[in-house]
Amino acid sequence: LLLISPRCSHRIPRMLRAAALTISIGSACGFSVNFFNKPSIGRDVRAGVVALNMIDCHGGAHLSVEQKKALRETAELVARSGKGITACDEGPGTIGDRFEKVGIVNTEENRRLYRQMLFTNPVGSDYLSAAILDPETIFQRSDAGEPFPSLLMSQGIVPGVKPHLKVATLPGAGGATVMQGLDSLGTRCRSYYEAGARFAKWRSPLVIKVEEI
Repeated sequence: LLLISPRCSHRIPRMLRAAALTISIGSACGFSVNFFNKPSIGRDVRAGVVALNMIDCHGGAHLSVEQKKALRETAELVARSGKGITACDEGPGTIGDRFEKVGIVNTEENRRLYRQMLFTNPVGSDYLSAAILDPETIFQRSDAGEPFPSLLMSQGIVPGVKPHLKVATLPGAGGATVMQGLDSLGTRCRSYYEAGARFAKWRSPLVIKVEEI
């Protein structure tokens, strides 16, 4: 499991202002984190730039040659020019609210059918380089029995996953929150990778009180 190493800590404030965070699964061993220090780089990525920046803080010392190669290949595919990433990673609760508004019962099967409709769009691959999935979706299959990650990859769309869990309020911290899931991240990422996920989105909302800045 790789997050932000101490060697990078002095750069974090500047990187956060750039507002470009990319998290990618580089191998079955877990995550690699990349902060772009220039917003323009985040908007105009060329092949290999993302992967090289991902190992900028730690040198990739813990990765094998094969794992580094896999990380670079994933980054190059996700960052292909002219295509984008779609987020279809709503959890059962969030998508249930949307289903209710159109009269659809929120069941696992209906969620599977909905995702299948998205993933079998005949022109999706013309515009998409990658898709972020909910963990439930990672392990679901099409009517033909093909795992959704495999179905996406067959169209040139790299499957990713949303690995974070729930937001919790930190006691005594003035309303500040923390995203749960780091303690089990390594184990879950291994299972996601084995199921076909090749990158991930980690979201952690921050409470910023302007009057205290």
